[in-house]
Amino acid sequence: MAEAATPGPKIGALRITGGQAHVAIAKLRADFRIEAATEDPAGEPARIVAKARGTYAAQPITADLRGGAILNLRDDETPWPVQLTLANGPTRVSLQGTLQDPVALKGADLRLDFAGPDMALLAPLVGVAIPATPPYRVTGKLDYGEGAFRFTDVDGRLGRSDIAGRFSITPSRERPVLDADVSSKRVDLADLGGFIGGTPGRANTPGQTAQQRQALARAVASPRLLPTSPISVPRLRAADIHLRYSAASIIGQGMPFDSMQVTLDIEDGTIRLHPVQFGIGQGRLGGEFLLTPQENGALRAKGSWSCGGSISPA
Repeated sequence: MAEAATPGPKIGALRITGGQAHVAIAKLRADFRIEAATEDPAGEPARIVAKARGTYAAQPITADLRGGAILNLRDDETPWPVQLTLANGPTRVSLQGTLQDPVALKGADLRLDFAGPDMALLAPLVGVAIPATPPYRVTGKLDYGEGAFRFTDVDGRLGRSDIAGRFSITPSRERPVLDADVSSKRVDLADLGGFIGGTPGRANTPGQTAQQRQALARAVASPRLLPTSPISVPRLRAADIHLRYSAASIIGQGMPFDSMQVTLDIEDGTIRLHPVQFGIGQGRLGGEFLLTPQENGALRAKGSWSCGGSISPA
């Protein structure tokens, strides 16, 4: 008669002392060291702490993490606490909350806050190329589901403009996919300059770097309405983007627009605006455009404008 299997040892605690790792990834221009350990503070649950120091995307990076007990990572009945602060160059990120199932990234109740002088600097962190922006600060709820990282209940400022809505990023072997549905109650058109290849923002906005102030001074001195900077087609092909954006009120010196609505899709470098609409007094100006990459790196544009209602000032 076979003997009953002897139950294995029950692990009551798992501790890390003096844990170290060195990460060097040439493609990401990253070289940093990680130190990890466990703590058992009196009267508090056990937790893991870790810190990273070095460079990422060729900029200094510092990160500090406090989590729950290691053995609780697979306990889907006990929320696992997360407290992370990160600085990559001038970009600041904080993440705080809990995960119900941290191994599967499920059951997230996390609040994400990030700020910096330019959203373009987020590209190495999120994996999606973002146009240049003026200084910003944005907060919202972060979770993961259906293969996508979702950033919802977004509320923030972009230069002199407000921004709200949701974003999601779906990682992909070929190209990640960014899907966004955002709006502004009041937008300054100068803050959107980076989305058409120009210099975003206005002079003397708090948080601007010296390089941004110099670029804005050159832009103001230029007699051209639209920028002449070439669009980087390889950068356009780095991700597929689906954006819906609306602005209830527009500020723009010399611009007659009162409101704006845009539906933008970028797939394999091809750009579709369908439509872009501007409110002007009691009327509207709308258009649909298709910009297709060419072998020489240029974009072939095709589109049309249409008017509706009375475009005289209300």
